[in-house]
Amino acid sequence: MANDRDLMLWGGDFNQHHPLWDNNKDKRLFTLQATREEEVLISLLADEGLAMALPKGAPTLKHMVTNLYLRLDNVWCSERLLGYILRCEVDSYLQPPCTDHFPIGTIVNIPQERTRVTPSRNFREVDWDAFQNRLQENLEDIPLPTHIRMLENLQQAAADLTTVLQKTIQDKVKLNKPCPHSKRWWNRDLHQLKKSLNKLSQTCMKQRVVPSHPSHEERRKLLNEYGEAIIKAKCQHWMDYLEEAADHELWTANRYLREPTGDGGKTHIPTLKVRNERGIVREVNMNNEKAEISSKVFFPLKPGSSSIPEDPQYPQPMPNPPPISKAQVRQQIERLSPYKASRPDGISKMVLQKTIDLLEDYLLYIYQAALRTGTYMDAWREFTTIVLQKQGKPSYEAPKAYRPIALLCTMAKVFTAIIAENIKRMVEKVGYYPTTTMEEDQAE
Repeated sequence: MANDRDLMLWGGDFNQHHPLWDNNKDKRLFTLQATREEEVLISLLADEGLAMALPKGAPTLKHMVTNLYLRLDNVWCSERLLGYILRCEVDSYLQPPCTDHFPIGTIVNIPQERTRVTPSRNFREVDWDAFQNRLQENLEDIPLPTHIRMLENLQQAAADLTTVLQKTIQDKVKLNKPCPHSKRWWNRDLHQLKKSLNKLSQTCMKQRVVPSHPSHEERRKLLNEYGEAIIKAKCQHWMDYLEEAADHELWTANRYLREPTGDGGKTHIPTLKVRNERGIVREVNMNNEKAEISSKVFFPLKPGSSSIPEDPQYPQPMPNPPPISKAQVRQQIERLSPYKASRPDGISKMVLQKTIDLLEDYLLYIYQAALRTGTYMDAWREFTTIVLQKQGKPSYEAPKAYRPIALLCTMAKVFTAIIAENIKRMVEKVGYYPTTTMEEDQAE
């Protein structure tokens, strides 16, 4: 049964005759048997709330033997959709060969709800000298970096540094112009070549009656140069990606090589099918409902009972890790992939890499205080969740066929990387790693 939000359109050869759509003069077609057969179709149309879009009496077929004009094809649509139809009529002059049916041209103007794309910053084309100068000016508005003792001062120091960086980014980093056809490998040189080629092509068009005009030869050479530049840009982008790829990204690169090319840029989740407490399956189409269901699957509630015994026996605790050093901060920032997805705070990893000389003292004292007090900044608790398909699933209508990836704030990303590195070193030193390797586990 259709609901108020559905926009439905039926069209085709129904092979039925009735005074509702046929010409009133064709009374010979309105037999008793035809009337009985039409009742099923009319009842179905009434149940779905459909109205006739094609005007009554318009013939849709010319019989090849009798040359009679008949109305066997029809177009019905929901009441709401009827107001969006700009044109619905028979185009008899476009009748293709070897058929007796006429085409029906239907134009529907449905207002689309566009998804608002959040504007992003173009960190690839930044004047980093000017950026550093402006950042240095903005840093004068906040206290100098120093050891942090109070918890309130820690929160304020992190908030001040974030605000300064965001303000500098807003002043010195231009906004990207979203384009569905943009390419990751596109660069400024290609843009200039394309601009020159377009200008030269206009000249060639004006001189098309003069084959010996020099613009034709210039365009041919520039066209070859432009094609070679595209190939080089693609190869260079791929090489840069592989050189900067982290360990887990190598599996992504391997998937690019193994799997056939396809629509890897889908930005929506298809209709999900979920089962309620009574076992009834329902379809979920609205984005807010999809987000709510995915949130419950990705972040389930804490179980009521715990599997930890009442009197657990834990090993001796490991010693506290050494204080965070400037070398660790620099090392983790240098390891970051510069051009990754934007973070909730809008601070790109490239910003920290290009301004580390100005920021290392601020970051060092914030990280040391956060580790010493066991405090995580309030702003760092926010993250963006990206939903990806799990590979090899038979159906992607189930919420469990997807997995989440959390994009942390950039400063939080560096801090967690430092903590993870310290834990890894301590575990290796104590010998808590299992003796079997991953390859041995997979072989078993």
